[in-house]
Amino acid sequence: MGYQKKSAFLSLTTMFFWALSMVFVRYLIQKYQVNPVIFTCAITFICSLTLIFVAGPGNNGIETVMAKNSWLFSICQILKNICYITALIYITSTELDLLRNMEIAIALIFTTMFLKRKLNPIDVVGIFLTIIGSFIILNEMHIDIKIIVFFWVFIGAIFGSIRTIVTETHPQNKVQLTIKDRCRVSGYIMMITSILFIAFFGIIAYIGSISPAEVTNQIPFYESLPKAKDFFYIPTVVGSLIHGVFIYSFGMYYYFYAVSVAKNEVFMMYNSFLPVFTYIIEIIFSYFTILTISDISNTDILAGIIVIIGAMAMVLYRVLKEKLLLKSFK
Repeated sequence: MGYQKKSAFLSLTTMFFWALSMVFVRYLIQKYQVNPVIFTCAITFICSLTLIFVAGPGNNGIETVMAKNSWLFSICQILKNICYITALIYITSTELDLLRNMEIAIALIFTTMFLKRKLNPIDVVGIFLTIIGSFIILNEMHIDIKIIVFFWVFIGAIFGSIRTIVTETHPQNKVQLTIKDRCRVSGYIMMITSILFIAFFGIIAYIGSISPAEVTNQIPFYESLPKAKDFFYIPTVVGSLIHGVFIYSFGMYYYFYAVSVAKNEVFMMYNSFLPVFTYIIEIIFSYFTILTISDISNTDILAGIIVIIGAMAMVLYRVLKEKLLLKSFK
């Protein structure tokens, strides 16, 4: 298989698992009301065990495991997923994947602020289109949820952008690790980080369970915090096992494989079309489950096209600049 075909296959396969992930999570939230925080930690833990099992034993990547950037990356990844999954309480997976493109725009702004890079005219146009399209989508939502959705997606995009900066400045980023090495390293970091998150929220849930109601009622957002019952809720346990083993871990594996072959710039070009994959899968789910896509209007579709064009412009410019696209057709 040639470079171009292999890059496309691996990138598009990753898109499939990522899209399936968001739709499956939305299904669990809408039907079973799983807690976003506990579910995120649970799927991260299950995925980490799966990646470690697939990678097998090895000695490479110890420096990466010990690097503080690796832990910051994992923490940002979990916090980002918590924010995005919480947003699925209010919107469709397709709307979320469209709004998530704000992450590309914010990441570019962050690289300008912290890595002293300059925005080119295409970046400015892309950021403008992404912001315009995102606000059109938000404006189509009911007034009671648009601020909440914007808050969770924006905070998630902030964590995602920080993760991008951490990745680019990681001291081990230039080290040539095999796919199994990356799975093993990521698996161990994700496992320990998820355990720490579970322990932290477990302590909060325990304290809440033994505290008088008059005390907990005075705590802002207490009702949104995980409760003890959330840790043992059967749909969360079963759903996280299915998602962590068969969806999240496959998405991670193919992501590592894709960027090792296609390079990050080419992969991000394909990633711009993730909302299209999500929309198709969400339509299929709507025929067999309680999920509905009736909230997606023609205006949303038009705004989605604007967002995709904006994200595509920012990424494609870099692909052409680095001549990676031309190289892939050789």
